[in-house]
Amino acid sequence: MRKARAAGFIPVYVDLIGHPKTARLANRLGLRPLYAAAHLIALWSWALNYAKSGKLADVEDVALAAQWDGDADTFAQELVNTGWLTLNGSGFAIHEWDKYGGQIFKWREYHAGYMRDWRRKDDTLSDEEARRREAERLGIELPEEDIELLDSLGVQRGDEAV
Repeated sequence: MRKARAAGFIPVYVDLIGHPKTARLANRLGLRPLYAAAHLIALWSWALNYAKSGKLADVEDVALAAQWDGDADTFAQELVNTGWLTLNGSGFAIHEWDKYGGQIFKWREYHAGYMRDWRRKDDTLSDEEARRREAERLGIELPEEDIELLDSLGVQRGDEAV
C-alpha cells in the first residue's frame, strides 16, 4: 500500500523569483534567479514530505532536498548566508517554516475536522459554524483572512467537498 504524502501543493509567493534573498542566492551560486527559486521550491516540497518540522540534519540532506548537484557545503552555507536557512544545534532549519510551509499541516488538520463536522452536520449547522467549531477544537483563531487563505489554497467546502 502506498503511503500518503503530506500535501499535494505548497504556496509559492509571486515575488519569489525577484525577491532580494533569491537574487543574492542566485548571484553567489552563479545561477539565474529562476533556478535558485526552483531549488528553494524543491527544498520546501521535500520538507513537506520528509521533514515536517522544517529541520534538516546536515548539508547532504539540504543538497538532496533542494536537488543541488554542486558542492553541498557551499550550497547550504549560501542558503544560511542569504537567510533561507538558519543553523541550529542539530543542523539546519528552514527560515520561518512554521509561518509558511508548516502552516499547511495546521490547515490540513483544520480542514479535515471541518469536513468531518460538515459531513455529519444537520441542516441547522452552517459552513461558518462548522469552521468555528473546528477552529475552537484546535485552539486556533480563524479570522476572515484565514478563511480567504483556505480558499486561496484550494480547500474545498460544502457540496464541492471530496
